[in-house]
Amino acid sequence: MLYRPRHVPGAERASSNLPPLELRIQRFLAHFDASSNWLHVVPGAEEPRKVDVDPPQTTGAAIIVRKAEILLGVTMNSARVPMGTMPVLEARGKTATIKHAGDILDKWTYEGLSRDKNQVLQSSTWTLESPSSDSKSLIVVFIASDQEERKSLQLLLEKDPDPVPLPTAGLPSYASSISQHPSSARTSTADAPATTSAPYDILDPNLHVRQHRRRDDKRESVQPWAQGDDGTVKWTPRWSEEEHQALRRVRRGVDSLSPHAPLYSLPPMGGDDDEGKSSRAALDLSQETVHELARHIGSFLRYLDAGLSFRGHGLEDQHIYIGGFTRKHLAVEASPDVESSGGREVLEVLVHLKGVWRRWTRTNDNTLLFTLPGGELDGRGLHVHEVKPHGSDREPDSWTFNSRSGRQLDLTKRVVATAWTLTPGAALHDVGVHDLVYVTFALDEPLKGTHTLEMGFFSSSAAPAAGAEVDKGDVIKSMMHELVDLKQRNAELEESHRIAVRARKSAVERVRELEDVLRLKEGIFDSLERQISLLEKQNTALQLKEAELAALRVEMEEHPVCEGDLLHRYEQLAEIFDLVKDTLSCAVCYEPYQKDEATSLLCGHTFCRTCYTSWEQRSIDAFKLSPVAGQYLGPECPECRTADVRRGRVRIWSLEEVVRLVDRAQREIATKPYVPKFDLPKPVIARELVEREDRLVDVDGDGDQGMPAELPLTPASVGTPAVATIAGAAVELEALEALPVAAVPVDEAPEPQQGREQEAMDEDRADAPPVASPPLPSPSLARAAVPGDAFAINDALPQQMLDAHARSREQARVRALEDEARSALEAQRAREDEEEREAREAREQVLFERRRMPYGQVFR
Repeated sequence: MLYRPRHVPGAERASSNLPPLELRIQRFLAHFDASSNWLHVVPGAEEPRKVDVDPPQTTGAAIIVRKAEILLGVTMNSARVPMGTMPVLEARGKTATIKHAGDILDKWTYEGLSRDKNQVLQSSTWTLESPSSDSKSLIVVFIASDQEERKSLQLLLEKDPDPVPLPTAGLPSYASSISQHPSSARTSTADAPATTSAPYDILDPNLHVRQHRRRDDKRESVQPWAQGDDGTVKWTPRWSEEEHQALRRVRRGVDSLSPHAPLYSLPPMGGDDDEGKSSRAALDLSQETVHELARHIGSFLRYLDAGLSFRGHGLEDQHIYIGGFTRKHLAVEASPDVESSGGREVLEVLVHLKGVWRRWTRTNDNTLLFTLPGGELDGRGLHVHEVKPHGSDREPDSWTFNSRSGRQLDLTKRVVATAWTLTPGAALHDVGVHDLVYVTFALDEPLKGTHTLEMGFFSSSAAPAAGAEVDKGDVIKSMMHELVDLKQRNAELEESHRIAVRARKSAVERVRELEDVLRLKEGIFDSLERQISLLEKQNTALQLKEAELAALRVEMEEHPVCEGDLLHRYEQLAEIFDLVKDTLSCAVCYEPYQKDEATSLLCGHTFCRTCYTSWEQRSIDAFKLSPVAGQYLGPECPECRTADVRRGRVRIWSLEEVVRLVDRAQREIATKPYVPKFDLPKPVIARELVEREDRLVDVDGDGDQGMPAELPLTPASVGTPAVATIAGAAVELEALEALPVAAVPVDEAPEPQQGREQEAMDEDRADAPPVASPPLPSPSLARAAVPGDAFAINDALPQQMLDAHARSREQARVRALEDEARSALEAQRAREDEEEREAREAREQVLFERRRMPYGQVFR
């Protein structure tokens, strides 16, 4: 992209005698510099740019350009403020092309920047490519000016200050009813004899205050094209109150794009507020009090200023005017401080200055901005500074600024006034009850040079030719016509802009609401997906458990096992296990082999690794001490005394696997005892219990009448534990008092075949192998053969005890299952609570991010 350098008045004449390299550098800096937009606002902006170029000392060295700082206009919290910086671009490798006379092009490539220890921009590096092919590229490093030593700060006492300009007037800055302060008037007054101004009073080496009176004629101002550079004073019209009211009706204040920075208007100094809740009165302060106020204000300005000087001009080079002392009475309904007066007295002070250099900290760097105190602050909070006055050992002053109501912008978004509240650390000399001081910092001479701003209202073509006579009436008429046209155009533009801003705000709010709804829906969907995944996993686990239970039921039906069979098997396995442990024992220490400790020799014997190592070491020691010389053939086998078995040391993996299995079985037997499993019991209801009790009632053969049979209990079955052996199964009988006693119905009496079945079962048990599982005992074996009209009490009692024992085991199993189900339910509830908490945190995070979203990003 081709850039043309900005036109700077006098730049051609100033740089016509410069060497070609310096001329190219000057035009490159003029391409970036926006100092012409801040004339008479930033001290030093009206000064010509003077850079020091250090040529390279050796071939290929960089060219050093000093005093290369420039000004750029940036928007900070809805305000347009100048920023002191260096020529930089947004990314390395980007280029800027400058065109000279004769279609000569300079291509500048951005290489990077460097910062100091405070992260302030210190230098920038560029590569200048020569237009001729035979010349090499040049490396140019732009360096900012060195910080000069701080000077003394001067404050001038202004007895008749101008009021703060109001933004609601809706007039261009230079044509406002608020007259400006001509530099020539101040110069002439400052050079006047001592009779017209108070003497120069020195408060301390770093702070000076002197009285100064401006010209009585407030109608004098500098025309826009003059810019105060030639000292000419020309006349401008004075608007009447009717004209002001008409202009206010047509053109109102410009709406700020940021909802948190409303327009702020200050009433004229010395007037009353519209609401009548406060009143002002002029106040004459003593010289000592004025000096004390100046010390407080000067210390605050030095505290805020970063100490930067632009083209040799800093805070100490300004003319800072202090004046407008007014006593303001605030009508308060209930004041805890002053109960009798029903209000509060404050002191108002007006300070005119250009501004201070503020260091604004961003994410990775610090930027230097020039504005009035507080002009760069964010309007969404209260800002308080604690400043100790210079040369004082008292408590520090408290300076409070609220940018919602303490900042005033003009039509070009410049900061023209800021309001602070000063709470002195100690009471002033003769102010009395004034514990608060309202200090208003106003832009000094804000109306000079405003036509050259980026939003300028007038073009430089309106300026008359040098030396030509200008008719003041024609100038006034042309300015009036131009002002009316601009007024109409601005009214139309403002109305359309206001409509567009409202539509944009509503659209942005709607978009933000939809984004919040989408975020919440996404969070809910994620939570539901996690719950579905967890439920699927739980369902899979339950299906596996059900399959395992079904397999166990089938196995129990096919291969039933009783307690006696388990005991017999355990005894056999324990005996075999003991034999295996004895077999897998070391012949030296008689201890079972441990895992990975068995060592086998060539002769076939196996020992512990520790035993064999100690045996081998003793053999080596014995050989060393033996008087017989010869070759050492290694230790003998500790068991068979076979020599030369060292080379035959091998590892028998099958043996090691057996050792590992034995060790594992031993640990499992010790930690995992046998626990029988039962099928889930059927739920028992009251009706079934009643029917069972009815079936156990003694009835006659026809079943018509009968009485309950009271069964006599023998001493052996009451209160004495016994063991009844049925089909080889040992059942422990305890607490027979609690067991139900009932008779067996005659219809269910078994056939008298117990003797033959018992003999067959005994023969089958004798022929069966030791590890075979015997069949379950038949229910008929648990009952005794009785005649049809009697009860088998002695045979029915063991069966009842078995049923009672089974019921107790079933009840224990049911309780265990209920506990397990209860634990699973509690775990499920805990997981649901955790998932609900995560979803709630996600929603809160979304809402928190919405609250943190700055409004400024919406309107970019």
